[in-house]
Amino acid sequence: MRAGAKARARSVLVGARVLAGRGPTTVYIGWAGQRNLGDEAMLSAHRTWLPSTRLVQATNGSTTTSVESRSLQRRVSGVLLGGGTLIGNGHFRDTLQRLARTLPGAPHDMLAVGVEDPSFSGTRRRDVAGELELWTELLAEFPVVRVRGPLSQRALADVGVSSVVTGDPALLLGPGSAVGRPVTSRICVNIGVVDEMWGDMDRLVDEVVGFSRDCVRQGFELVFLSVWPKDTPLVHAVHRAVGAGTVFTEYTDAERAIDLLSGCDVVVSHKLHAAVLAACAGTPAIAMEYRPKCLDFQMSVGRDAYSVRTDQVSRARLLELLERSMSALEVDRADLADKVGTHKRRLQEAAEQVDVRLAARAAQ
Repeated sequence: MRAGAKARARSVLVGARVLAGRGPTTVYIGWAGQRNLGDEAMLSAHRTWLPSTRLVQATNGSTTTSVESRSLQRRVSGVLLGGGTLIGNGHFRDTLQRLARTLPGAPHDMLAVGVEDPSFSGTRRRDVAGELELWTELLAEFPVVRVRGPLSQRALADVGVSSVVTGDPALLLGPGSAVGRPVTSRICVNIGVVDEMWGDMDRLVDEVVGFSRDCVRQGFELVFLSVWPKDTPLVHAVHRAVGAGTVFTEYTDAERAIDLLSGCDVVVSHKLHAAVLAACAGTPAIAMEYRPKCLDFQMSVGRDAYSVRTDQVSRARLLELLERSMSALEVDRADLADKVGTHKRRLQEAAEQVDVRLAARAAQ
């Protein structure tokens, strides 16, 4: 199927989903439906905390046909920029612009969105600063611009956009505190496939395997976490190389993942939402920062001292951070619970405000 035909098929599909359901509908822009644990967790959080509307996901480049648009304008309560690193991404800018043209007057809102960082460039991210400039007019349509963390806030400030830090929307899930929980001597290790990162993937895998073997020698129990089907072969390869531990692959079940992470003392995360879901469980994370978004989140929960860029990861460095975290575990848990609690309150307040606006629009 050619690109134009695919775009038309997506257009009809989104419109059909809106018209097929009952009650007010909001179009959700974001990654979802790919069995990615983090994306599904963010979508679940939005659905739970926005009870006045039904969320229908728009894929990249989605719009609607002109024939459908009159019916859709009566049915759509708003357009929601969902969770994930969307701002500064040209695909999602295009989707937002198309929906704005198709649904004139539909309010725009968000709970918390990540922002691409100009400090990182690669084959897929060449002129992030220029792309962010293209977002300024679009973001002016939002009552409040809410972002994941301080690096996201700074990137927008550099192009003249004011924002508030509310934290990752997935923080609305889980207890958010492990204070008083018994020490288990269980460590979760997450690694996966990424489109771009600092450093070399083969070297990172070698260091993670070495670190994991060191943990086994020190008496820790290991659980290896895959958050996406495409990550699983790599996770199993690391597991086999270490020769110990278990593997968790419940990609779309955030509740089970949070329960698993609640039974760990520390999470060593490669993928961003392994660290986010660890915070949902109240479990401190050490982030292997493959792009600035990982540090952005760690800074938002006071864990930036426990973030190391992937081109600087070594088994010795990871072991040092693990030992430091284990020696201050109860203090780290309490500090993390405090930071997560603050973000949860901000996110809940934001969700209440957004839900009221969507309900008011639906009542018109």
